[in-house]
Amino acid sequence: RAKRIVESPDLDSLVICESQSSKVAGFACFGKNREKNVDADKELQAIYLLEEFQGFGAGRALFEDGKRILQQKSSRRMMVSVLETNKLARSFYEKQGGKFIGSDHVDLGGNRYPTSTYLWQQMYCS
Repeated sequence: RAKRIVESPDLDSLVICESQSSKVAGFACFGKNREKNVDADKELQAIYLLEEFQGFGAGRALFEDGKRILQQKSSRRMMVSVLETNKLARSFYEKQGGKFIGSDHVDLGGNRYPTSTYLWQQMYCS
């Protein structure tokens, strides 16, 4: 499924590899905002980093490079929704300057899960 996401022509995708082995360490995909209730033109649709590569700045690099791509395309605002219980991801988005704008939910497999939504007002790179 990740390969299908990264190869989608509708998304701007980035892949990060470990330098010596060329092992894929993670990826990020940015695309058109799918959330009708959020005033943003772009959405961070997926970001994933293998646990062994976390904590070294690779996730931040993926995120910042993605913002740079969106900035070049004159994007104004970006949003992301994350499971409310994913405290690590929520902390990451807050550290990257995301502003919490509200809660919602997603229905998966017959279960309802609360989500938190973050917004970046301007697509500038820090």
